[in-house]
Amino acid sequence: NPPESKRKPYSPFTGPIRKTFVSGNIASAHLAIYNKRYPQAQNNILSERAAREIYLKGGKVQNLYGGSDSSGTVTASKVYIQSGTAENVYGGNNIGGQTNISYVYVTGGDLTNVYGGGYQAETPTTNVSLTGGTVVNGFGGGNAANVTNSSIILEGSIATNIYGGSNQKGTVTKSYV
Repeated sequence: NPPESKRKPYSPFTGPIRKTFVSGNIASAHLAIYNKRYPQAQNNILSERAAREIYLKGGKVQNLYGGSDSSGTVTASKVYIQSGTAENVYGGNNIGGQTNISYVYVTGGDLTNVYGGGYQAETPTTNVSLTGGTVVNGFGGGNAANVTNSSIILEGSIATNIYGGSNQKGTVTKSYV
């Protein structure tokens, strides 16, 4: 180990994180972005090759984000919900930055709200596929965020409400339901 004076400070944006698995009870989960292994990921911009995945396999989560928290650009996020319980699932970022394209795949679990986009952060292209589990509200867009093209497909999930657009506010240019 290097001496204390030469150690790098801890950063959540380092380490070999390719996939994130969520199980157990947590309040929020964000897709981790790092630039140590991929030089093209400088300034938190990821190439398609460096796209990240997050999985919910059991447990309970309040907010799950495919993108980052408050800054940075994620080229592509992929969220897989296989089992468990979630209050809010977002394909995009939380309050800032941008996820260029998101994919949300629900094959199981009990979910209250599923969003292709982010909470308040723009996601130009969203794709939501609901093939299993139970969803109260499915949105092709974000919660309060703009989306250029949204797609939400219901094929096997039990859903109460499906919306092509965003929830509270945000412009959605094209919506495919």
